[in-house]
Amino acid sequence: MAEVQDRGALKAIEETASWLELAVESGVLPAAKPASLLDEANPVAAILTTTDKKAKRSGG
Repeated sequence: MAEVQDRGALKAIEETASWLELAVESGVLPAAKPASLLDEANPVAAILTTTDKKAKRSGG
């Protein structure tokens, strides 16, 4: 069950990062606004990816 929740959280983080990057690239947001959010999102995504991989290896 944790694996499914982690994947959902990872997907949400990836989608949020994509939308923030799109907003910056299109000029809707200045780059400084979402920069700190993206800086925080990347390590969280890495943690969730690692958790998901470990869960798959352990069969859970």
